[in-house]
Amino acid sequence: MNFRAIAIIIISAIIMSACSIRPRVVVAPEPPRFEVTVESLKKRRAFEGVLGLRSEVKARITRDGRKVGGFKGALAFRPPDTMRLRMFTPFGNTVADLVRVVGRTEVYVPGKERVYVGWTPPLKAPEDAQYQAGLYKGWPVLDVTSKGELAVRYRYDPATGKNTSIEAFSEGKRALEVRLSEHDGNVPGKIVFDFGGIAIEMELEFPEIVEGLEDRLFHPFDKEDREILPLDALFSGK
Repeated sequence: MNFRAIAIIIISAIIMSACSIRPRVVVAPEPPRFEVTVESLKKRRAFEGVLGLRSEVKARITRDGRKVGGFKGALAFRPPDTMRLRMFTPFGNTVADLVRVVGRTEVYVPGKERVYVGWTPPLKAPEDAQYQAGLYKGWPVLDVTSKGELAVRYRYDPATGKNTSIEAFSEGKRALEVRLSEHDGNVPGKIVFDFGGIAIEMELEFPEIVEGLEDRLFHPFDKEDREILPLDALFSGK
């Protein structure tokens, strides 16, 4: 599979997060060994207190559980929902460059001089967020609601208290699940973006926590002399 096809799969998966995804079967765990309160669970969220992170990444892409490709790249991340991800060929050339700022997503494809622009469900808590801690099917969770609807759900390991997943909801339906594992403190070493049939598993290699990241890293791409297309145009391979 060529690298442009891999990039299309990745971005298409992000676009698909606007639709509901199939639920996973989850076995009920043992009772939690820590206090399940709003304040306690907020402090246990992945990347809590981290202002910025840089890392090389090694990614594996699966469709219905089968590997369909992979890539190496460079990630700049400002929690909770601002990121820049550059995807490279084995020769170090950029095949695609993605910027996401609280749901607004742009993808620049240098080989085509095209910029794809659109919106995907945000992971950041809305300004009117209300928090509720409790157990969901036996798992400790921190639910974030907005206007009476569930917006984000954080799930925790009942034994370790680590934040093991973040789910984003759109119109009451789960649109995206981010699974987290291999934590070093509150920074996960492995992140899986599960969009239903397609999953992107990223391993952070040599992650570096930084005080902050320059705003210029997350600026929209220059549109001059470039073709502008909607994000979902990647479905058709345009």
